[in-house]
Amino acid sequence: MIIQRRLEEKSNYSVHIILTFIFLAVIFFLKLNWITVVVGIGYSIAMWWILSNELRTKRHDRKLNEIINAKK
Repeated sequence: MIIQRRLEEKSNYSVHIILTFIFLAVIFFLKLNWITVVVGIGYSIAMWWILSNELRTKRHDRKLNEIINAKK
């Protein structure tokens, strides 16, 4: 039951949108200098970490669902 609910959940991309707006605001106000490069690297790492974690969780939930359905 729990795995099925987790598989049916819609992805919420509000964190991604907020981080993107913050990144764009920093670039807009500060133009291109060392601060925007540092923020860009931080933004890229944060987005990679968040998206890879979400994809790993989805893949794990799918595998668990297959195992549970195979045992029934």
